[in-house]
Amino acid sequence: MDHGGIAFEPSSDEVLRRGDPTRAVVVHARSSGLRDDQGRELFTLVLNVREGVGSVQLTAVVALDETEIDLVAEGADLPVAVLADRGRIVAVDLTRARQERESERESD
Repeated sequence: MDHGGIAFEPSSDEVLRRGDPTRAVVVHARSSGLRDDQGRELFTLVLNVREGVGSVQLTAVVALDETEIDLVAEGADLPVAVLADRGRIVAVDLTRARQERESERESD
């Protein structure tokens, strides 16, 4: 889509749909102090994203309810997708992360 020369990043949904699935480890999570339209708190994440035999450090922003903050604790291993056609853009697959958390709770 042409936006008059302004480059817009794709949405998280688009990155998850078109990007390559992989895993990432949370290095640092910080609340921005802001909330989205649904009242969820916005967090900036620094992630070590698995890429081939190594990893690359990327940042992502996620919106979380109070009950979901544990999903992004330092050291958490998250499902992500990376879209590389315009640099590396990463999105956290929160739906899958929630499912994985529930599966872990059920197996305990």
